[in-house]
Amino acid sequence: MVSEYTLFFLFLFIILISVYEYLQISKTLKIGLSAFWVYLLTLSSFILPSLHLFYKTNLNVLALLLFLPFFTMLATVLTSKKNMLPSIAVSLFAPIYIAVPFLALFNMGFMGHYKFGETYHYEIVLGYFILLWCNDTGAYITGKKFGKHKLFERISPKKTWEGSIGGAALSFLAAWFIYTYLGGMDSFEWYMSACIVVIFGTFGDLFESLLKRNAGIKDSGKILPGHGGILDRFDGVFLSAPVLYAYLLLVS
Repeated sequence: MVSEYTLFFLFLFIILISVYEYLQISKTLKIGLSAFWVYLLTLSSFILPSLHLFYKTNLNVLALLLFLPFFTMLATVLTSKKNMLPSIAVSLFAPIYIAVPFLALFNMGFMGHYKFGETYHYEIVLGYFILLWCNDTGAYITGKKFGKHKLFERISPKKTWEGSIGGAALSFLAAWFIYTYLGGMDSFEWYMSACIVVIFGTFGDLFESLLKRNAGIKDSGKILPGHGGILDRFDGVFLSAPVLYAYLLLVS
């Protein structure tokens, strides 16, 4: 069985690589950052709330996190020679773009049948990734075979409306499969999850494509030969996970 500790360290590793690729993109854009503070801010934004969940401490996590942007700005002032405002903005965007989505995804595991509890349901996290992968796979296959009408040609010329419909169809089929064989949540929750993943996962993909286009690069990294970097593989997570977590909070 996959425990919360397994997912914690897995997500931590993904965040580390993501921050590295994020810093490489910032170098391409000629934005000088203090790598140490970007790592500190991003990792702390994931680790501190997670430890609070693990040990149910009285630690005021929010108060600690509020200090981190202050120190980041201070470090930027001391280390940046020019373009200070873009440096601060890009530094503070890193935890929002990278840490918060994986924190939201990690927290989803404590949700089950319209309520949050102490029991961790790895099936929910696994089910989320199945929905995301089915959306990507369905969109790719359908778009390649039937795609004619461009979705957002200005950002991603290969994405089509036909592909998006195919991705949505496969995701909803996967939602039925997940509910039937994995469980974790009720059928309506899984179908709503599929809807959120399809819509916001696609926008997360487009946003990451826009980042790469602005930086003038094809892939965010080379850690996965033939598939690009970690940011490329998890682009749909960065927007869909926080939205899905917000939805689960509202219905819990």
